Amino acid sequence: MPLHSSLKVLIKPLSIRPLVCCTCLVLLAQFSSLSLPSFLPFFPFFIFLLFLLFSLSFFLRRHRRRFTLSLFVFSLVSLGFFSTQQRYVQIHHLEDVFAGKDSVKSVCTFSVMEAARKREKGDSYIAEVLACAEFEQTFKTQLFIFAEAGKYEPGDVLQGEASFKKPNAFQNPASFNYPLYLSTKDIGTLAFSKNETLKKIEVSEKSIFQKTYLALQKRIEKTASAQSAPIMKALLLGEKNDLQDDTKQIFSELGIAHVLAISGLHIGFIFLLLALLISLLLFPFRDFFLHIPRWKLVSPLALLCVWVFIVFVGMPISSVRAGIMLSCFVLGKFLLRKQDLLTTLSCSALIIVFIWPLSVFDLSFQLSFLSVGGIILFMPRALLLISSLFPDVQKKYYTWKLVQFIVLTCVASLVSLPLVAYAFHFVSILGIVSNLFVVPFFAFFLLPLLMAAFIFFPFARLSVFFLKFASFSLERVLHGASSFYEHTKSLVFHCAPSALSVVALYFVLLLFFFPVWKRKKNHFLFFTFLFCFIFYAPFFFHSFQRTLKVSVIDVGQGDSMLIELPGGKSVLIDAGGLTGSSFEIGQKVIAPLLWRKGISSLDLALLTHADYDHAFGFHSLLPLFSIKTFWWNGFEPNPQSEQWKRLKAELQLHHVPMLAVNENSACYEEKKISLCPLAPSDEHRFSTQNNASVVTELRYKDVAMLFTGDIEKRTEKKLIPKLEGKTFDVFKVAHHGSKTSSSQNFLDAFKGKIALLSVGKGNRYHLPNPLVMQRLQRKFSTVFGTDKDGLIELETDGRKIEVTTSRIKHGLRAVY
Repeated sequence: MPLHSSLKVLIKPLSIRPLVCCTCLVLLAQFSSLSLPSFLPFFPFFIFLLFLLFSLSFFLRRHRRRFTLSLFVFSLVSLGFFSTQQRYVQIHHLEDVFAGKDSVKSVCTFSVMEAARKREKGDSYIAEVLACAEFEQTFKTQLFIFAEAGKYEPGDVLQGEASFKKPNAFQNPASFNYPLYLSTKDIGTLAFSKNETLKKIEVSEKSIFQKTYLALQKRIEKTASAQSAPIMKALLLGEKNDLQDDTKQIFSELGIAHVLAISGLHIGFIFLLLALLISLLLFPFRDFFLHIPRWKLVSPLALLCVWVFIVFVGMPISSVRAGIMLSCFVLGKFLLRKQDLLTTLSCSALIIVFIWPLSVFDLSFQLSFLSVGGIILFMPRALLLISSLFPDVQKKYYTWKLVQFIVLTCVASLVSLPLVAYAFHFVSILGIVSNLFVVPFFAFFLLPLLMAAFIFFPFARLSVFFLKFASFSLERVLHGASSFYEHTKSLVFHCAPSALSVVALYFVLLLFFFPVWKRKKNHFLFFTFLFCFIFYAPFFFHSFQRTLKVSVIDVGQGDSMLIELPGGKSVLIDAGGLTGSSFEIGQKVIAPLLWRKGISSLDLALLTHADYDHAFGFHSLLPLFSIKTFWWNGFEPNPQSEQWKRLKAELQLHHVPMLAVNENSACYEEKKISLCPLAPSDEHRFSTQNNASVVTELRYKDVAMLFTGDIEKRTEKKLIPKLEGKTFDVFKVAHHGSKTSSSQNFLDAFKGKIALLSVGKGNRYHLPNPLVMQRLQRKFSTVFGTDKDGLIELETDGRKIEVTTSRIKHGLRAVY
C-alpha cells in the first residue's frame, strides 16, 4: 500500500467526523496562542468581521452550507485562540504592579482553599487573596508559610504581611515550566510569609461535605498504616499531598502513576459500581418500571452520584474532565444517537477547553485524551491484526477478553509513551507488565473496598473493617511493586526528546498501525526500529561531536557548567541548588538538559566548594549518571550539614572516587584539551568555603577559558601573579557578580573577551552588584548572564567562538 493510500485510510474516519477535525484545530490554535503575540486588542474588530461574514452567508445561493460550516469552524478556532490568551492575561494581570520590582510587600487577607503541602521549611497552600493594599482585584496565589504542617485548614481566613513574587522558569531546554504549570491552576503569583506575621481572623463554617471529608481523612490516618494511608487518601479523597517522593517515583517509573489520581479510570469504575448498586436497589420495584428501560433510570442516578462524589473530593480538574466525558456519553445514549466514541471524546474536550482554556497545557489533560483517543483509533487495528494471525483465539470467550485487556494496556502505554518521555524524561516498558496486575487490583478490589468504606461511613465499625482490609491488601501489593521495581529499574531508559521528536514519534506510531506496504512483517520491523531510534538518536550522535561546547546552565541562584569535549566525553562543574528549598535541581533541571544533549555519563564531576547552591544538585544526579571521577577542594564545611553527609554517602554508595585537588594537582587532559586547577593553594588556612573554591583553566587549541567558582578578593590577590599577561577568551565571573569578588586589580591582571555570569533572576541578594557590572562591561566586549539570557552555550573549534543563548544568538570571532 503506498503512503498516500495509508494516509487516506487514516483521514477517511476523520472526514466523516467534522467535530473531531474541529477539535483538533481548536487545540492546535490554543497550543500556539501563548507562543504568538497578543491579538486581544483586535478582538472587537474580529467579532465585527465575523458578523459581516455570517450576514453575507444569507445572500449566497451556492455553497451556502459549506461556507457557513467553514465560518463556524473558523469562529470556534479563533475563539479558542483568543480565550486562551485572555485567560493567561487575566491570571497574570499583576504585571504592572511588578514593573521594575523583584517583589512587592503588602498586608493582605487570604482565604485558604486547599490543605497544606509539606515543604522543607514550612508549608505551602493554595489561597485566594481577598483584599490587599497593593492589589485591587482578588486572585489565587501559592502561599508559602513558615509554619508547622497542618496548622491551617481549607476555609480559614488569614491576615498578615506577605511578599509577592512572580514565578520564574528555568530557561533551559527540557526544563520544567513552573509558571505555565501554575497558570493551569489559575495561579500567577507566589506569596511568602512568616508565621508570626499572620493571624487567623476567621474560621468559616464547614459544609457537610467538608466535615465528612475531614472525618474520613482522619479515619483513614488512624486505621491504615503509614505506608498505605497516603495512597488510600489519594484514591478515595484525591488528597496527594502526603505521598512520599519515593512512592511517586516507583509508581511513575512502573507506569502506574495514573491510578493515584481520581481520573477517567476511577470515575468509570465508580460509575459502574454505582450503576450496579442502584440496579440492585431498584430490582424489587421492577414491576413499577416495566414501560421504561432500566438503563434510563440507572444511568442518570449513577451519573448524579458520580458528580456528587466529584464535588465531595473538591472537584480536581482530572475528575471533572472525566465527569464531563461520562456525561457526554450518557447524554448521547439518551438522545438515541449512534455512539461514536471519537465524537464524544471531542465534544468533552471542546467543553473543557472553553471552560478552562489553559487546561490544554495541563499534562493530565494531554495524557488522558491522548490515551483514550489512541485506544479508540488503534485498538481495533491491533485486535484485527491479532485475529488475522491467530484466527481461533476469538472463539474462546475468556481468552479473547484477556487478549483485549492486554491489547488495551499495551496500546494505552504505547500512545502515552512519547508524551511521558517528553514530560518525565524516561521510557519504561515496565508499565505494560505492571498495569496487567495493578489495574485489576485497584479497579476490581481496592476501589470497591474504599467506596464501601465511603458509603458505609456512618457505620463506623463496618467502615473501619473495609479500610483495614484495604490497607492490609495494599501493603502486600506495595511490597511486591517495590521488589519488582528494584529488580527491573535498570530497564528504565532516561531520555529527553524535543517537541519535534515527539511529533515525529506520533507520526511513526500512526504509520505503524496503518500499514504503508503489503509486507506487514517488514512494515512492523521498520517502524519499530524507527520508533526506538528517535529516542536513542541524541545519544548516538553525541559521540560524533567534533567541537568543544561549554554551557552555563540556568539553575537559578547557583552555579552549574557543562563542558562537552570532542569525541563525546563530558565534564560537569557544580550542580546548583536552591538555598532553603528541597527542589531537586539536579534531577529536574540539569539531568533533562544532559539527556537532551545525549549524555548518559560524566567523565569528570567537579565541585568547586561545598556551598549549598553549588553542591546540592549532585545528590540527585549520582543515581542517574555514571560518574568516573569526582574532584573537590578538600575542605569540608564546618559544621557538616545533613546535605553534605548525604552527598558523601551517595558518592560512596555509587563507588565514585573523591579526589581533592589544589594548585599542584595534575591537569585533566583529553587529546588537545586540558583542564588545570589553579587554586586553592595547599595552605589549609581559609576563612570561608568561597575562598577555597577550585579555580580551573581550560585550554583547547587557541582558546582559553577561566572558571573561578566563588572566590573572593583574598584568593583573587593570590591568583594575580599566575594570570598576569594571559588572555582568556571566556571568563566565568566569580560569586554571581557579588561585590566581594571581581576586584579591579584582579580584572586588570589578564585580557578577556567574553564574561559569563550565573545568577538567579530576581534573587534576594540583589545580584549582580551594579558596580561589579560596570567593571565587567568596561573590561569585556560582551557580558552574558543566566538571569537575562537563560542557558548560555559556547561552541568553539579552537579558533572562533559562537555563543547561543535561550533568547538571542551571537556569532563572535576571536582574533589571535
